[in-house]
Amino acid sequence: EHAILRSVDDGVTWQPYSPGDQIEDTVGRVSLAACASDENVLFALVLKKDLGNGDRNPLNGLYRSVTRGVSWTKIFDDNEAVNHTNQGAHNNAIACDPTNPNHLLFGDKDALETFTALQPRASITWRGYDRLHPGKPSDLDLGHGDHNYFLFRDDDSHVVLCNDGGYYIYDPETGTIDDSGNLLGIEANRLTVDQGTLASSRSNPSRFIAGLQDNGIVLGN
Repeated sequence: EHAILRSVDDGVTWQPYSPGDQIEDTVGRVSLAACASDENVLFALVLKKDLGNGDRNPLNGLYRSVTRGVSWTKIFDDNEAVNHTNQGAHNNAIACDPTNPNHLLFGDKDALETFTALQPRASITWRGYDRLHPGKPSDLDLGHGDHNYFLFRDDDSHVVLCNDGGYYIYDPETGTIDDSGNLLGIEANRLTVDQGTLASSRSNPSRFIAGLQDNGIVLGN
């Protein structure tokens, strides 16, 4: 069983994308992030299968490839840190900064951010990990939990994100969040199978469109 497949003929046929090194353990859902500034770098946020034993979809791991997906290295697998409620079936967001392959943001129930994603696993530091220590506040505030989608804006390095609290604009440089869009009464609740996503315009990355649970479509400029 291969976790990731690739098509080079517009989706007519598909072949394993990691024939030399499969993603380990069971695979239930995969979210991919490519890095525009380095075509060799890919990241995969992988969940385990729901085996019907009440565990639902725990985290398999965050994997990194620097060989265009030929081989993969697991760089994070702490389920308690990001997916302690095992609800990644509808929360499984990941995005790589298009200008910096070391800058990665990912999350399920909770999220983590790093600016050292290409370092050896032991050397990677995570913004947001402090919340696991009792009495110590998190150093990553994304407005709300249950993350559905992250989108880096090419023009100004800000991140547009959707979660169960709504949609927010996050500034990684200052660590601040802009929630003014939610003053319109928009919220991005739990996704269903056929709705809930976010995409930007190819010709104008400042424009985006999102489909939100129970609230129709949001256009942003």
